[in-house]
Amino acid sequence: MKKVILFLCQGLEEYEASVFTDAIGWTTTYGLEPIELVTVGLRKKVKCAWNFTIEPEYQLNEIDENSFDAVAIPGG
Repeated sequence: MKKVILFLCQGLEEYEASVFTDAIGWTTTYGLEPIELVTVGLRKKVKCAWNFTIEPEYQLNEIDENSFDAVAIPGG
């Protein structure tokens, strides 16, 4: 199983992250190989645009980045 970090930074717009969760979710359900998506941030709570808050599963200092296959960074 492939593992991907979804890095959530302060100020992101939640729909930017949803593109990755949706695409990887469908790939895991119907693709050839499942992908584990792990949300990571620098803080316990990430404040998004329009006062929306996301709680990443892990903070960056809690993970071993070498155990992941890719990093996705939403934004534009």
